[in-house]
Amino acid sequence: MIERSSNWFERYLVPPLGALASSVYLQAVRDAFIIFTLPLILAGSIFLIVANPPVPALESLIKPYQSDILVPFELSFGLMALFLAFGVAYSLAQYRRTEPVQPGVLAMVLFLVASMPVRDLASLSLGEVLPYLGAQGLLVAILIGIMTTEVMRWFRQSRFTIRLPKTVPPNVTRAFEALVPTLLLLTVVWGLSGLLVRIHS
Repeated sequence: MIERSSNWFERYLVPPLGALASSVYLQAVRDAFIIFTLPLILAGSIFLIVANPPVPALESLIKPYQSDILVPFELSFGLMALFLAFGVAYSLAQYRRTEPVQPGVLAMVLFLVASMPVRDLASLSLGEVLPYLGAQGLLVAILIGIMTTEVMRWFRQSRFTIRLPKTVPPNVTRAFEALVPTLLLLTVVWGLSGLLVRIHS
């Protein structure tokens, strides 16, 4: 019975699970979590423990300063999805063997555009937007990171981009190559975000 179950597992479950594990998207997400968010989570957790000590004597001593001690924890956990958006785009671009910094920076901007719950930024406080930039926004950050890198990669390989002469410095060339996908992605994400705000309001 055990041998039959083992054979069934190896025959039907191992191949698809192996293919899933070798997916470049999952590898990029894994690397982004480990490199870009795990240090923040660990460091923020230490501040959380310090602000809530298990010893009653220390608890009463730290209580007047608890809100100040929790600031690093709230910011590290509250901005986790923002850094993950950069990390996913950056890691995926490295797997795709293309320029990684531009997709990472653009993914952060797109994530901010998608996460802002209001149109008037002057009336927005950091405390209002932190929930959207933390754990609640992880899935959106992953999707935006993947979309940003794939769209920019497609434009770089296509003719729908700005080509400059070879005499132009490489940094200037890369900047103009990224202009069209940047404008396109910003317009699409901004439009969809505004549409969703109008639907829910």
